[in-house]
Amino acid sequence: SHKLEEPFCVLATQNPLEMDGTYRLPEAQLDRFLFKLLMKFPKEEDILEILRRTTSDTAIRIERVIDAATIKSMRQLVRRVLVAEHLERYIIRLIRATHPDDPVAPEMTKRYVELGASIRGMQAITLTAKIKALLDGRYNVAFADVRAVTLPALRHRVLLNFEGEGEDIQTDEIITHVLESLEEGGKEEGWKERKEGKEVERAASPFLDAERKNGRMEGWKDGRPPTLPLFHPPTLPVFQLPNLPIFQSSIFPTFHVSRFTLHVL
Repeated sequence: SHKLEEPFCVLATQNPLEMDGTYRLPEAQLDRFLFKLLMKFPKEEDILEILRRTTSDTAIRIERVIDAATIKSMRQLVRRVLVAEHLERYIIRLIRATHPDDPVAPEMTKRYVELGASIRGMQAITLTAKIKALLDGRYNVAFADVRAVTLPALRHRVLLNFEGEGEDIQTDEIITHVLESLEEGGKEEGWKERKEGKEVERAASPFLDAERKNGRMEGWKDGRPPTLPLFHPPTLPVFQLPNLPIFQSSIFPTFHVSRFTLHVL
């Protein structure tokens, strides 16, 4: 074995045409990849750029945009982003809902899934959702961050059963159905849950030591909540992200891919 210097990244491509006559990558090894991105065949403008770059005598100069020390610091910064407990429990329920034998699993999971996502899937969602929050200028994770990273984080971790493969069900369909079936607030107090198409405010906030009594909140005055101590997020260093397209919009754009697969470790 050879120890690689930190940080390093492993990319693996999976072309359906190259898979003929070969063994599939074992599920335990697939589980170690952070993301599975699906990539379409390039658009005409992209193909034109490929043609010009690969058939002309123009020299391509690659310039460094970031150093290893900064990458290490940014990785540590990601781990300091805050995730509220109700969101942590939501991610846990999301993983549980991919397991056909779990009580929270929807009917589609029970019918078409053989094996659900692993603990690594839960870790991948949490860490990449933290990155998404930072790129949006926030030090806390939101539900939208979790939803944005769930498909690439889980699509290679959910295995279909014989019936699912026979009916040509895609894992993205299963995961999307799971997301739609879960309540964001769950049953934690202080969060909203949907009933008959309406949002219903639950009894009390987990951050308030007050209970609803006779239709009123103790400690509230004139419709205002009790005075609470201010919360200050930890002091975090600010990094200037490299001037790359992937950092200009979103670190995780939505890819819908049919011919080529990219695994990111």
